[in-house]
Amino acid sequence: METRSARPRNGLAVFIIIAIALLLFSIVSGFSIGLIIMPIPLVMFGSVVWWNRSWVVAGLVAAVVAGSMVFLLTAPLTEFHYASVQGGVRTQGGGCGRTILPDVPLDECDDATGQAFMLAIAAAVVVGLGTGSGVRAAARSGSSA
Repeated sequence: METRSARPRNGLAVFIIIAIALLLFSIVSGFSIGLIIMPIPLVMFGSVVWWNRSWVVAGLVAAVVAGSMVFLLTAPLTEFHYASVQGGVRTQGGGCGRTILPDVPLDECDDATGQAFMLAIAAAVVVGLGTGSGVRAAARSGSSA
């Protein structure tokens, strides 16, 4: 019995240390990648309340990690401007750069951010429910064996 109760506490300590490290990284990196990563340690701290229900913790953490990563990869994070002269005609323009998707023109940056946010929410829901259900099924089959 003592070994069984000590194991979750040890795991909880590691979980909290990782959450603190991610929170410190988010704070240090500031307004760059820090704001995108900040929800991960916050959800980790909040999910400690359900520590005895591993499927809830796994689902919440997987959801926020998936959502953050999808937003990071699909949202326009950089803005660029250009000016060129060809044949005496000056051309100006610009756009917003994204990590894995094509760049978008400046006037479409807000729409692209909204689409990335909705895609991140969808990914979070799918991954969170899938992970939580998988962990719950594995816990049930492990306890019945």
